Amino acid sequence: MVKLKPVEYEVTITVKSPLAITTGESYYLTDYALKDGCLFVLDSNAFAEYLSRKGKLYTFINLLTSNVQNLEKVRTFIDETFDLGFESLKSNSLKIECDPKAWENLITGERKREIRKIFRNQFDAEKKPYIPGSTIKGAIRNALETKLLLNALKEIDKETLPFLFEELNKFLRERKKSEEILNRLEDMCVTIRELLQAEAKVECIKKTAEKSKKEIDDKKIIKIFDSLVERALQKDFRQKITEIFKKHSKKPPPTAKDLMRFIKVSDFQMEKGEVRIGHPENSKMGDDVKIFTEYVAPGAKFKGSITIYKGAENLFESLELNLTIELIVEALKTFASKTYSLERNKKLIPQNWKLKVPPDYKNSPNKSLLKLGFHAGALSKTVGEEHLRAILIRKKGRKVKYENYPSSTWLLNGKPMGWCLLEVRKRENAN
Repeated sequence: MVKLKPVEYEVTITVKSPLAITTGESYYLTDYALKDGCLFVLDSNAFAEYLSRKGKLYTFINLLTSNVQNLEKVRTFIDETFDLGFESLKSNSLKIECDPKAWENLITGERKREIRKIFRNQFDAEKKPYIPGSTIKGAIRNALETKLLLNALKEIDKETLPFLFEELNKFLRERKKSEEILNRLEDMCVTIRELLQAEAKVECIKKTAEKSKKEIDDKKIIKIFDSLVERALQKDFRQKITEIFKKHSKKPPPTAKDLMRFIKVSDFQMEKGEVRIGHPENSKMGDDVKIFTEYVAPGAKFKGSITIYKGAENLFESLELNLTIELIVEALKTFASKTYSLERNKKLIPQNWKLKVPPDYKNSPNKSLLKLGFHAGALSKTVGEEHLRAILIRKKGRKVKYENYPSSTWLLNGKPMGWCLLEVRKRENAN
């Protein structure tokens, strides 16, 4: 029996660019008041009690239930009431400072716009924000799976996996026209799927391709490789890989045992920092899209822990993987480097903005960048390899297009969102 021993590491996360890990909920029109460049989140009970004392409660209810609801009147009523009762209401309200652009658009723009909420500790008197452990664990999973995938595919010539989704989609629309080609496609995909296990050899692909060339031209072969990418990665990656192993492998598939079960990540509580209201902009659309969000300003620090069960690597011998904190940091660092380099090379981020790291970052085994949260971008959420990445780009008129990198990015105050620095150290009382 494999003995597992938990080893806990203290982890600090420093926010390097605006961070918005949102809950999926929003502040709506009646949830807040605007005053002196700040947003005040109202305590609904205290606000209703104040309205009742002043004889304005039914006026407010009538405004909200009117058949012809005037959002401007509702907004004005709330702001004027809050201003008059400021001394009484401010102690029960959560104060959040707004960025100048966000404030201007909230005051002068359409007042029905909601403001996205970030995660806050409701048991804390100050309701400080926190980063859910599941968010960090998701980033670790993505980095480790990318590392495993690239190891499995390291013998494949990248030129044989072109990323031509436009041609692929056209081919898939015409697939019913030729059942013979469809059958050959299925045969080729089985061969390539077996290669994903790192058990088949590259020669299998070459021999099958040479045999098929007599009846299928080069373009069709390219589309066959694209079909693999579309089937295995565009959809649910983990589910597809599991199905492949179950169908073609005599050994239990590695995915039958989830590697992440042996990595535990706590929630990360904010030790210091500032929360603001911002107006993210798309690098292509500018400020045409009126999206508002709470966010944690750069410089904030969060503390939490990562626990690794030592000995778990013996359960994953087929992956040739030694599960350590150094491996996690290395995988995160490699993944972050690919993401940042691609953003820079494709000019997705402002050329005058650079991500600052500690002087010892490159050689440090316990420091890594990672990108988290709302509008962090598709590159931080997908496989970290250009030739295997599938990103859905939505076009006007409901048209869709698959590319291996996004054509734009989201900025807040001229900075790409979500960059953080992770630093780990072993707890002093850990063996």
